Amino acid sequence: MALWLIAYGICLSRNIILTYRRAVRLFDDMHSEDIGAYIQWMSIFTWWALIYGVGCGLLTFLPDRFVFLWILSSIPFYIYLYCSYLNYLLFYEQVESILEKEMMEETSQTLNCNEHDDALLPTYHATIKERLDKWITADGYTRQGLTIEELAATLVTNRTYLSSYIKMVYHVSFREWIAELRIAYAKQQLVQHPELTVAAISEASGFLSLSYFTKIFTTKEGCPPSKWRKRAIANG
Repeated sequence: MALWLIAYGICLSRNIILTYRRAVRLFDDMHSEDIGAYIQWMSIFTWWALIYGVGCGLLTFLPDRFVFLWILSSIPFYIYLYCSYLNYLLFYEQVESILEKEMMEETSQTLNCNEHDDALLPTYHATIKERLDKWITADGYTRQGLTIEELAATLVTNRTYLSSYIKMVYHVSFREWIAELRIAYAKQQLVQHPELTVAAISEASGFLSLSYFTKIFTTKEGCPPSKWRKRAIANG
């Protein structure tokens, strides 16, 4: 019975984590912001619940005098459970509604895309490139909260084709591509406008979160924006 419960828990956790990862990939392909971070707690909590559940099952075979181990081990678990519940109240309902909409549209547009002749794609991509280059030149990527659906409407194209073009040409997701454009823009602003704060430049570049801007900037450049600016200005 214990083995069956463990196997069932692992199977259930696997399904939840796969759904979470699919949602993150979907958000990355459709939204410029890191929406996946809002539900990252779900993946962490699933692993923690699995480990805690299996651990409690093993603790039942210990003598009664060791029951305090089960009590002590439950404290951090329930603390994180409470935090996860707060995250659920704050983010999950809005993320869930977006997820349902995006998955339905993803399925619908994938079917519609398959109905087209693949031989038409290179010509269609050429049209996208021309319009997209103009949009990039106009710094359209600095608009906060940008989605691929909005960009597709601006370019008068299909978002499925646009997503395909971005992946084929840039080999990254929509979110990563927009982030790269915004980081390049922010680097220019950091040097050209030393009077502006990093927070102001982050907002002007299109980032909704200063912490997210700092995180990806540091990952890409190897140092925080403020430190990078000092080096860039010093090297003239």
